[in-house]
Amino acid sequence: MKILFLISTLGLGGAEKQLVACADILQREIGARVCVASFDETRTERLPALENLGVPVMIAGRDQDMPRRIQRVVSFARKSRPDVVHAFSFSLSPLALVTAMTVNAAPAASFQGDGVSDLEGRNALLTRGTFAFVNYYTSNSHEAIARVKPRMRPRALVQYVPNLVAPPAQTMEGSRLPRKSGELTVLSVGRMDDNKRLGVFLQALAAARTLEPQLTGVIVGDGPARPGLMEQAASLGLLPQGVRFTGQLLDPSSSYADADMFVHLAISEGTPNVVLEAMAMGLPVVATGAGDLCRIIRPGQNGFLVPFDDVPATAQRLVELARAPELRMRLGGEGRRDVLKSFGSAEVRRSLERFYTAVASRV
Repeated sequence: MKILFLISTLGLGGAEKQLVACADILQREIGARVCVASFDETRTERLPALENLGVPVMIAGRDQDMPRRIQRVVSFARKSRPDVVHAFSFSLSPLALVTAMTVNAAPAASFQGDGVSDLEGRNALLTRGTFAFVNYYTSNSHEAIARVKPRMRPRALVQYVPNLVAPPAQTMEGSRLPRKSGELTVLSVGRMDDNKRLGVFLQALAAARTLEPQLTGVIVGDGPARPGLMEQAASLGLLPQGVRFTGQLLDPSSSYADADMFVHLAISEGTPNVVLEAMAMGLPVVATGAGDLCRIIRPGQNGFLVPFDDVPATAQRLVELARAPELRMRLGGEGRRDVLKSFGSAEVRRSLERFYTAVASRV
């Protein structure tokens, strides 16, 4: 089977990382042939990884007019002759549909958010057309599937495909005791936008430091909210010792390894890869119940859930974890076991194979 994936960028986001993982498994373990069309020539950090896999990639260009972008994608599809044109985000599903019709392929689409957020701001006519003519979908979120499935045709195929989380090189259990300096690092990783609620994190960190001043925040990522967040950090007295902004990192693994706990306070999510990566590294997690986090986080067993935008509750959990190294170790160890069990390559391969085998049997 030949699969053409359409994706907005090849940047450092979680969806782009999962695209590379899926392409690897599809080619190496399932025997499919993958090619990729992307639309942003300025965000190509994942391009070398795809090239190393031998995946042909075409950059259509985000600044091109729409007819020209469609023409370039269709031309690329005619050369690659895919059996499936798969929009790796729902926003690209109309283009996947047009391209698939042109080359007589099956159109498919993925939901990367919580379902509702995937549909926000979309042209209502195009959305209805997608659900009318696209019958094959994947999602990394059970919550998203539950929300969007009522809008699909009765015979539509919807497959859950978990995120792939590679196991760390070595177990982190037993390595989360306080350092000699007594400093404890609270890590957050993600795009700096309003959805991630990093401002709430900063407020909670400042409040927690009044009781446990050894707590130090680290924020990995970049985005439009960064200037405002840095101003907020200064106004809260967190700069320069209380919090550090690293910017975007191609490989944040060392940040996970150096941290003692992880915080993720987003309002809207599907399944955030950063939380799974933190858990795989043995970090106790304090998170909101956005998307599938309400399924993944088992309160008091592998982490804590806090209400949305609740600064006092978040600060309380940070203080609790700061004061209990054994609790951090227990929650982090259990979370690591949970993630490595449910988000490994075998689970992803089975889901992808089930999905594309079903698509092939229907077309």
